[in-house]
Amino acid sequence: MQRDGHLTLAEPGAGQPFATVSWPLEDEARPVVAPFRDARLGTGQRLTVTRADGRQDAVFVLAEQPFAFFQSTLKNSGASLAVTNRVPYPALALNLGVPAADLTTLGSGGLLKPDKNPGSYMWSAVADPATRRGVVAGWISTDRGSGIVRMERGGGGVRLLPHLDYGRLPLAPGQEEPLELFVAGVFGDARLGLEAYADLIAARYAIRLPPMPTVHCTWYVDGASRESVLSNRTDFAAKALKPFGLGVMQIDDGWQLGHSTNGPKKVFIGHNPDGPYPSGMKAMADTIRRAGFTPGLWLIPFAGSSDDPWFADKRDWFAKKPDGRPFDTRWGGTCFDLTRPDTQAYLKEVIRTLTHAWGYRYLKMDGLYTGASINLNYICDTFREDEIGQAVLADPAVTQIEMMRNSLNLVRTTAGPEVFLLGCCTPQNMRSAGAAYGLVHAMRIGPDNGANWSSLLRGPEFGAWNYFLHGRVWYNDPDPLYARPSLPLEQARAICSWVALSGQMNSSSEEYANLPPERLDLLKRTMPSITADTNIVSRPVDLFENRVPGIWLAAGRATDRLPRRRVAGLFNWENTAKRIDVSLAALDLADAGACIAFDLWSNALTPPFQGRLSHTLRPQSCAVLAVRPVLDRPQLIATSRHITQGLIDVTAERWEAATRTLSGVSETVAGDRYELRILTYTGDTDTPGRPARGYAVESAGITGANGYELTVAPGDGLAARPDDAYANANTPDAPITTLHEPAVEEGLVRVAFTSGSGGPVAWRVTFSDRPAPPLLPAVRELKAAMPDRFGPVVLTWRGNTRACEIRRDGKVIAAAATGGLWHDAAVSSAQTYRYELVPYTLSGARGEPQSVAFTTPVIPRLGEPPPRPEVPLDALTPLAVKVGWGAYKRGTALNGPLRLGAATYASGICIHADGHAVFTRDPSWKRFVAVVGIDESQRPQQQSSLLFSVAVEAADGRRVLDVSPVIRFGQRERWHFDVALPPDAERVVLLTESAGDGIKSDHGNWCDAGFIR
Repeated sequence: MQRDGHLTLAEPGAGQPFATVSWPLEDEARPVVAPFRDARLGTGQRLTVTRADGRQDAVFVLAEQPFAFFQSTLKNSGASLAVTNRVPYPALALNLGVPAADLTTLGSGGLLKPDKNPGSYMWSAVADPATRRGVVAGWISTDRGSGIVRMERGGGGVRLLPHLDYGRLPLAPGQEEPLELFVAGVFGDARLGLEAYADLIAARYAIRLPPMPTVHCTWYVDGASRESVLSNRTDFAAKALKPFGLGVMQIDDGWQLGHSTNGPKKVFIGHNPDGPYPSGMKAMADTIRRAGFTPGLWLIPFAGSSDDPWFADKRDWFAKKPDGRPFDTRWGGTCFDLTRPDTQAYLKEVIRTLTHAWGYRYLKMDGLYTGASINLNYICDTFREDEIGQAVLADPAVTQIEMMRNSLNLVRTTAGPEVFLLGCCTPQNMRSAGAAYGLVHAMRIGPDNGANWSSLLRGPEFGAWNYFLHGRVWYNDPDPLYARPSLPLEQARAICSWVALSGQMNSSSEEYANLPPERLDLLKRTMPSITADTNIVSRPVDLFENRVPGIWLAAGRATDRLPRRRVAGLFNWENTAKRIDVSLAALDLADAGACIAFDLWSNALTPPFQGRLSHTLRPQSCAVLAVRPVLDRPQLIATSRHITQGLIDVTAERWEAATRTLSGVSETVAGDRYELRILTYTGDTDTPGRPARGYAVESAGITGANGYELTVAPGDGLAARPDDAYANANTPDAPITTLHEPAVEEGLVRVAFTSGSGGPVAWRVTFSDRPAPPLLPAVRELKAAMPDRFGPVVLTWRGNTRACEIRRDGKVIAAAATGGLWHDAAVSSAQTYRYELVPYTLSGARGEPQSVAFTTPVIPRLGEPPPRPEVPLDALTPLAVKVGWGAYKRGTALNGPLRLGAATYASGICIHADGHAVFTRDPSWKRFVAVVGIDESQRPQQQSSLLFSVAVEAADGRRVLDVSPVIRFGQRERWHFDVALPPDAERVVLLTESAGDGIKSDHGNWCDAGFIR
């Protein structure tokens, strides 16, 4: 410490200063240095300065920790009660040897430049994105106060300005109050600093997390669902998804009692007998449990509704505003005063009923901020004032943050250690993040999402910013992933791949039985999460470069049974094609030499690469690459079990040079086809002992958990046997294990088998000492189709090389198409195209071209707006109407004028999905016209997706005349109808239907709609 009180913080070992602490000394103040020990954090030295008013400011360093620790203690030296709201801690002027303009900050609001960051809740990092070197600082305790890290840029540098908000911290005369712990440290890789920060929180609160569940949530498919529907869904999921890892069936908002004009109903002591679960919530929990799942339930534990008659005689339970009114918050309702014994008793009764009487062992606790009696700040990420301290509590000695922690602890002790607690969600008010440290097992770290691209990005955004908390402080829940057909396949693959690779909490909200097989299979490949294995670490590579990181690396540590395995996820979150170029050093492969990768979604090898990995991604898509250094022998590069391609399922891998045998052990799911993808490419033809064409396979074999064995050689076809030695072909439902002969491709051998019983399967593949025979590049089963009438043309084929050249009418449109799938979106209506595919090898040898001709149908286009109607719909009374929510509206939308984008329409109708309106057709009406889309008021929700249809009814039944494409914000936002009405049409039916992702926010506007004579 300098004589003026400024304290210099230096990097351990190097001694290079990285921060100066502004800690001016008073004349009579003298620093005292003494040994220090914290039972959970370690031992070291502590420097303390005592001020004239009794306040102590201390900084200490611990031998076991890479941070400097700061803690202040307040003392009321006066003769009367003192109340403190905000307490500043010493400012830190950073010195990273880089101009401030070149630095970036990461905090609860994501990636921001220092002068654009208004402050972060709990933690912040300031780093040089070129090197990742940076300072990590944050609060590791939140017992009574809420920590903030603000910052300012000035004098060529960046200053951190930490402070604590208590709202009201009362101190009696002579009382001392130790405040929260703040830490700061410098790291060569600030990601490791963030992880060390999270480890400190875990140590401070002795956090031990239970296994992370995989969850079904009803909310984004059918709200609270219904008794019969959820029973059927549970039965289906037990057969289809439970074997892969699905473990919880969770019911969301809508089951409970109560009345509310402000957010959900909030009486959770009983269920609504006229609601979706007439047999009761215990009966539904029993149904879920009998199917082998954990029953889960949503609630808002810390609030009621002041206007609900159920609370009419319980008004004293509520916290008050300074004027004496109940403390109402937007959506969350009326906050309980949980310093009162009677309110605490009610909370205990609710939790005891849900968990012990009814049997729910998973609780999704929404509106956490109400537990602190603070306002909703949704969507909250960077620091915003919220008037903490305004709540009037029965016990004024308890701070609002302290009340929330006490209440969460009450929930936890009442529920018991076997109940999994999910908090929801920090962006409602970010103060609830620190207040929940050590008291919840998982936390929704982002706002609600939906099955559309813009809202899906909320998970990758908030999940990346908070990745280091995951598995240390709690499990990050980024809200569900989606696989439903209404979501384009590449988008579904991207969100499923991100959740699987980042290892964050996996929840889904689908009607599983209605999913096409390939979409259901996509969900299977995400389960379970990789964090079930603590030997695997997943990090965003470009955390300090891109607001939504586009590169994730999941890697398993090398052991005596396994080599180090790496899987890189490359993501294009943008609306245009993007080329990602990353050094192999960033992927922990600096000294690897030549590498090669297996591309999961292309189902093919990449070309070899060295030094850098480059990949071009289509808009809103991803690539998942299992990367291995090229060796002089065969090696396992990927499997089919999971998106992580072997990280969760391969438990052993070994090469025996003497017998030329690659062997290993894999965890399998009963009845699920499992494919080993074995790399035989060995690189340069000039290297002695490395056959360029790879090794030839002699045989493949497996040994199951029951001791059964199967062996096949090339040309043997399929081998099969019952798992039970006493079963035979006539035994019904006997588990059968099958092993397919190895399939040889260029540089790759595929060995597929299905274990009838599942569990660990030992496998082995033996190779010849001769190189594989020359490969003749070939394509077969080339097909062209256009499954969507709006395009594109989809080419599919099977081949034995990693890539094909695609020509259309003689012109090359793709130089290296992989995976047996190609989409040609640049096609015109009613045209005939001739496609030609030419396979080629890594060495450039080309095979015989294969061709197919395809004629596109008439492709509807938006075109010019239709003429305005002579007979507008809002002037007519429909013969019949149905709406999925709200009411049928004429001349307006559900909550205001009819708006599509920036345009406002005076004429039209609004039909909320799923709904329809039927009009009796006047014979003079010749055409129907309309401009349709989603009402602009729903754009902030980003949850809407609609299909609009025009149909007629005649003597021979209903005929659909025209259907719009799927309408979504940010994609196709409107559609034009100009439809001729057939002479025999008696009625016209207009349908507004959800595009398969539920009806939330599906406000369908039919603007300037009506008939032309």
